[in-house]
Amino acid sequence: MPFFLAFGVKSEMKKMPVLASILEGNRSFYIERAAGQEGRDKVVKYITDRQEKIEQDPDESSMLIYPEGTQTNGEFLC
Repeated sequence: MPFFLAFGVKSEMKKMPVLASILEGNRSFYIERAAGQEGRDKVVKYITDRQEKIEQDPDESSMLIYPEGTQTNGEFLC
């Protein structure tokens, strides 16, 4: 059984052709950092759904989510 590790990466990575091909090949997903609350909710739902698939199918690629970077509410860094 091959081991694949999917990454949660910033959407700007789509602009890097070789890297984007590798990320898509291992079923990584993109996070739009400027999408606001609706975008965050969408990512959380995707992660939750994907985790359920991983638990049901051992051949499903695992996910690596690395919380890097900063976030702001418009006034302060959070």
